[in-house]
Amino acid sequence: MKKTLMIIILSITPLLASSAWIDFFPPLEKIYAYSAPSTIVDMEADDAGLLYILTMASDSVFVEVISTSGELVRTCRSALGPTTNAYPVGIQLSRHGEIIVVRGWEKVLETPVNWVFDSTGYDILEPTHLLKYAEWLQVSPCGNFFSCQGYRGENSQIPGIYDRNFNEIFADLPLEQGFFARSGDIDMLVAKENREKDQYLTARELPSAKILFETKLDDNTSRLSVQEAKIAVTENCIFTLSNLCANRTLYCFDAKTGDFLWENQTQTDIIDIGSGLDGDAVAIRGNFCYVVRDVSGEVSLDYCLDLLEVNFDFSFSDKVESTIWLKYSILVSSFFLYDDDYIFQSLIFTFGDEKSTAPIQVLNLFDGFILNGSYYIVEAFENQVSLYRIIE
Repeated sequence: MKKTLMIIILSITPLLASSAWIDFFPPLEKIYAYSAPSTIVDMEADDAGLLYILTMASDSVFVEVISTSGELVRTCRSALGPTTNAYPVGIQLSRHGEIIVVRGWEKVLETPVNWVFDSTGYDILEPTHLLKYAEWLQVSPCGNFFSCQGYRGENSQIPGIYDRNFNEIFADLPLEQGFFARSGDIDMLVAKENREKDQYLTARELPSAKILFETKLDDNTSRLSVQEAKIAVTENCIFTLSNLCANRTLYCFDAKTGDFLWENQTQTDIIDIGSGLDGDAVAIRGNFCYVVRDVSGEVSLDYCLDLLEVNFDFSFSDKVESTIWLKYSILVSSFFLYDDDYIFQSLIFTFGDEKSTAPIQVLNLFDGFILNGSYYIVEAFENQVSLYRIIE
């Protein structure tokens, strides 16, 4: 039987210099280093390995697209909006980068704010469109659809699906919540649907809206939430959280059939989850606790941090992004806060019976991707970003 690791950490390694993270990874080959015009807020790679770097100027939002050799391909830029009180929070791409969604926050209006760039580098989302201030704006993997979880004001919980021209579609579908995922080379909408007195977990192929599967939810599973930060879709699994305020339940469904597989209880309230780069695994984050579970529900990591040792308020972060390199038993969780300036930190965990250790805390941001069978690490510190390949 597979052994698992269950450790409660009583202390955390003090904040370390920006280069200390390298020792936590296997041997690395540095592919390139690139200097952005200002502090890097977020980054993401497309299917071809091009890197999209999000930065901010005093009056605008920047996205720089970097080639696999570290050269600037194009720049996307847009004004912050009607006021200069907005700031970018994160970036999300279609799989080939033809659509770039930048999500942010407007401090005075206290509302989400979004920018959408096409392949020409122009912001195609008009300031007067409802989606400008939508919550959890998401682009589908193939770049043809948008979704959101609600809007500023009274309609804050109403989801919507939109086409490439930002026209609402499928308004007749009884959606309570929806989330885009990828099914081979097609877009898939995973949704929670209300039908008379019953609720269903469904997957629909887009653009036809053909149902790929539907699973009737019972009194227990009807509590699940299908929205970003509360759902993670891998090749074989759909992991999702309960929508209760005091949420300690993780559900797992088969991603191809919709069959219910299992549910687990955690020892702490869950704030968000994220899927692994490889394999069917999910990272679960509580206020100061981390759990990694695989497709069977087995726990391979269970850490709680000593609050007295943590010099960063993780529970009030603007953005958290967790990345699992399952093959190498590494979890990285990157955070930032914005308070007139960006404050970044990351926790790096290794897990597994032979090399488990307390996490380290560094000032870098991290992301990762797989390209042609090789594993890559993207690391950013201030305005510098570097790409590394893990040497097998």
